[in-house]
Amino acid sequence: NQPLHVIRTKALENTQNVAQPAENWEFKDEAGNLLDVDKKVSDFGFVNAVTLFLSLKAGVAGG
Repeated sequence: NQPLHVIRTKALENTQNVAQPAENWEFKDEAGNLLDVDKKVSDFGFVNAVTLFLSLKAGVAGG
């Protein structure tokens, strides 16, 4: 029951994706809707199990 930004940080650490700051990553749902990382998972009212996608924001590239 933590905000998505906490889950984002843990997911990036667990997968060793630390080359980009956590703020450069965003969560989307299966339909491609951008999710507010300051909200808790419970705030979204997901009824069933859902898959969330964590990806780099558009325009962010490694150099």
